[in-house]
Amino acid sequence: MASPRDIILEVAKKGGFPMPLKELQIEALLCVIEKRDIMAILPTGYGKSLIYQLAPLILKDYYNLQKSVCIVLTPLNSIMQDQIIALQKIGVQACCVDYNCQGGQAFSQDSAQFSQDSAQFSQDSAQFSQDSAQFSQDSAQFSQDSAQFSQDSAQFSQDSAQFSQDSAQFSQDSAQFSQDSAQFSQVSAQFSQDSAQFSQDSAQFSQDSAQFSQDSAQFSQDSAQFSQDSAQFSQDSAQFSQDSAQFSQDSAQFSQDSAQFSQDSFSQDSAQFSQDSAQFSQDSAQFSQDSAQFSQDSAQFSQDSAQFSQDSAQFSQDSAQFSQDSAQFSQDSAQFSQDSAQFSQDSAQFSQDSAQFSQDSAQFSQDSAQFSQDSAQFSQDSAQFSQDSAQITSLITPA
Repeated sequence: MASPRDIILEVAKKGGFPMPLKELQIEALLCVIEKRDIMAILPTGYGKSLIYQLAPLILKDYYNLQKSVCIVLTPLNSIMQDQIIALQKIGVQACCVDYNCQGGQAFSQDSAQFSQDSAQFSQDSAQFSQDSAQFSQDSAQFSQDSAQFSQDSAQFSQDSAQFSQDSAQFSQDSAQFSQDSAQFSQVSAQFSQDSAQFSQDSAQFSQDSAQFSQDSAQFSQDSAQFSQDSAQFSQDSAQFSQDSAQFSQDSAQFSQDSAQFSQDSFSQDSAQFSQDSAQFSQDSAQFSQDSAQFSQDSAQFSQDSAQFSQDSAQFSQDSAQFSQDSAQFSQDSAQFSQDSAQFSQDSAQFSQDSAQFSQDSAQFSQDSAQFSQDSAQFSQDSAQFSQDSAQITSLITPA
């Protein structure tokens, strides 16, 4: 804004007043602008009239007034007439109360016009007071709206940041859920393979159990047969012992008979001896065959005994292995039961997680829709705020 001195010089130059202005004229006009009382005692011809001629024009321009009035009291009619004519030439309304001067007849009209102007000014002042009060209320409301808007903006920024974090968290949860689903699918596939393998192992174990039962029955039969063979061998051994004793007795008897034969030398006895000798030879041959057969039977029995010992040892090993397999199968069955129960729990948990994820997805969709609505509402509020700001600015800025 220009300084008061600059405004004084600009108005004087624009109005066609004598230039340059004198310093005391400028100082007097500065007192008028600053609303200070002044008494200017200046020499004749210095330009005192110019001071009150410029005063209303300067006040109107400086304070941006619609009208500015200056009342001049002077005892010289000639001066009044000359000044009124000069002011009218430059477009300044002027009049005098002396009817002897030219233009004085219009004073009554000017007075009426002045009264109307004063009434209008009073109305304008009252309207201005109302406008000022309304403006004060609007300014206070605007301040509140600005503060609320700042809070809403801060809240919206926080909500946006929170929404971004929620979106990022939701993306991470979705990725984790996808990984968990893939992992669960792998576990399900592996569990299906393990179940199939366990079914095969169970079937194989059933076959092995049936085979073991058959082997046990066969072993029981072999044991019974071996017991019979052992009993038969014992009987054969006893019979062979008896036969050996009988043969010894027969040999002794034969020796006696030979000695007796040597003593007796009878023909009948010779014939009998010959028969006895032939019979003895047959008995000796039979005994030799029985001895050879007994030796073979003894060797076979030894082989059978050794084979039976090996079979017994193998059967013991098979029984121990079967016991271990049975214990392992029991453990595997228990573990499979635990795995099945755990898999059932995992499946139930996965179902719950899937349902929860579906609910979270639906909630996230609702939150996204609500956020979009809030964003649209915020945009509308921002546009309204901009309009209100422009309206307030237009009210604040002078025309």
